[in-house]
Amino acid sequence: MRSIARCALAALLLAAPVAGAAAQAWPSKLVTFIVPSAPGDGADIVARAVGQKLQERLGQPFVVENKPGAGGIIGAEIAKKAPPDSYTFIVGNAGSHGINAAVYAKLSYHPLRDFEPVTMVNRAPNVCVLNQGIPATTLQEFVELARKAPGKYQFASGGNGSSAHLTVEYLKQVAQIDLLHAARRRR
Repeated sequence: MRSIARCALAALLLAAPVAGAAAQAWPSKLVTFIVPSAPGDGADIVARAVGQKLQERLGQPFVVENKPGAGGIIGAEIAKKAPPDSYTFIVGNAGSHGINAAVYAKLSYHPLRDFEPVTMVNRAPNVCVLNQGIPATTLQEFVELARKAPGKYQFASGGNGSSAHLTVEYLKQVAQIDLLHAARRRR
């Protein structure tokens, strides 16, 4: 986590506007990280950790505003409309800045044209874990079980169209298995 905060700090400092010696120091007010997903999500955890380190280092508040919904579209729309003053950042993720462009024919934002990349703060792979009651210890063993009992097993994800959901849908096609999707319910 320490290297993530250092990388983010360096990137933000390099991205801060500098107009000579008379320029106002950045940040001179609160900085907002918009996270286009729910609290507790990977992007939320990273944003809070980076924000805390930046706040300690720079002496200004860094806050996280979770704007979940529609696979990251709601948060991305809010970030797009924010003033381009280096005080509002989006902690984009695979959904908001990758999957949505491929899944939706029309988006109210363009992931490349409407946002300026600052830095990558983390990489988060999808991980397959099984309930201890399932008699499989490898993915291959689980695939064999699922083939023998189509529709018996469920998988969970953060929601329809999330990277975890699409990863398992791809696995289902490649492995020719039938699993039921149990998307996370939004509150």
